[in-house]
Amino acid sequence: MSGLIPNGKQRFFDANGNPLAGGSVAFYQPGTLTPVDTYANQALTTVNPNPITLDASGEMIAWGPDSTSYRQQVFDSLGNLIWDQVTAIAGFANPMTAAGDLVVGTTGGAGAALHVGANG
Repeated sequence: MSGLIPNGKQRFFDANGNPLAGGSVAFYQPGTLTPVDTYANQALTTVNPNPITLDASGEMIAWGPDSTSYRQQVFDSLGNLIWDQVTAIAGFANPMTAAGDLVVGTTGGAGAALHVGANG
């Protein structure tokens, strides 16, 4: 399974409250500067660049495996460090499937899929 890294899709802001357009977010093993992969999709098949450049709205998306910790560094467009924190993906499965189904009622069995906005 996979989950959004906390702040996985988030808008980052500068000290004046403006979107951090053109800034970047880098991911490392906690306590190091050893880069680690994040992914652009829930299936964890498309690796993001590291660091990820923030778009014009100051946003980016990052997925990673469950129960994973990251050192996350956020920089402005000039490369100045804004903040440096350790973040982690919770150790439980994401209830959403890649098809957009919400899996409900599981206690170790198959469960049921709730189709949201889908026909059939």
